[in-house]
Amino acid sequence: MVINVWSSMNEHRIFPRTEKDIGKTVFKVHPGHSQGRVKAVLKQIHEGERNSISINIHKNGQPLNISFYSLHNDDGKYLGCVEVTQPVQSYQVKGSKWRNFLNMIHKK
Repeated sequence: MVINVWSSMNEHRIFPRTEKDIGKTVFKVHPGHSQGRVKAVLKQIHEGERNSISINIHKNGQPLNISFYSLHNDDGKYLGCVEVTQPVQSYQVKGSKWRNFLNMIHKK
């Protein structure tokens, strides 16, 4: 799972990416404390157990939603994954980190 493309159209990115990140594994651009969760999410998506997952976290006191979406070609072959991070201050964030983690590893 290597980063091939990213979009940095937003100059106020929450988790910045640069050209130096191209070619790195996904895990090298995520902090150590979240790598296990990212691996679990990507494993489920890659193996077809899920097509997407959405997680709510807080960073610097700001509620965020991180969503992962699987990408497939017209024949249904898995091509990769898109990760979307967005602030959700205008939404009521319910739940806990523990429940979000459980949602990551258990299909609903």
